[in-house]
Amino acid sequence: MRHTTRPKGAKRDNVLVGYGAAAKATGLSISTIRRKLKDPTDDFPRPARFASRIIKFVESDLVTWREAKIAARGKRSRVA
Repeated sequence: MRHTTRPKGAKRDNVLVGYGAAAKATGLSISTIRRKLKDPTDDFPRPARFASRIIKFVESDLVTWREAKIAARGKRSRVA
């Protein structure tokens, strides 16, 4: 079951997801996501903290990050 926090009628870009869904959206493991969050120089999208143990990511931020990584890979491979 996918855990999301989405009010009825909310836009798709406002969907909040936990670590599991963030891992699925990016293709990264949860431990890799946590490691990226500890690095202040990493460009991985930062989550919102709602309580001491409740952390959610904005799904559209994760998708945008993933697409930027794919686009950057395509640009690097074309440069010879």
